[in-house]
Amino acid sequence: MTCLTCGRVKNGYDPYLSVCLPITKEEKLEFNYVAEHSHTKVQENDEEEPDYELNAMTVVDVTMTKSMKIGHVKDAVLASLTPKGVTKDSLVVCNQKYGKITDMFADSTSCNDID
Repeated sequence: MTCLTCGRVKNGYDPYLSVCLPITKEEKLEFNYVAEHSHTKVQENDEEEPDYELNAMTVVDVTMTKSMKIGHVKDAVLASLTPKGVTKDSLVVCNQKYGKITDMFADSTSCNDID
C-alpha cells in the first residue's frame, strides 16, 4: 500500500483475507418407507394361494450432515410423511441387498457408518 500523503510504501497483511474455512458438501440419501402392510391381496381362490400385489414404497430424501445419527433420520422421515400410528421407536433403518436385510442400525449409529 502506498500512502497518498508521504508516498511511503508498506506491505499490509490482513489475516482475515486468508482464513481457511471448510466447504461442506450437502449430501442427500434416499430412504424407502415400507409400511407394515406392504402388499395388498388382489385375488383369493379356494384352490390356490391368494395373489398379492406390492404397494408402492414412499421415498424420502434426507439431507445429511456429518454429525447426524440414525435417530435424526427417523425424525426427518416422520416429519416428512406423518404416517398414522407410527412412532420413532417403531421405525427400523436398515440396509438391504437383493431383497434381504443385511444390516440394522441403532438410533445412536452415525450416518457416516451407512454404506
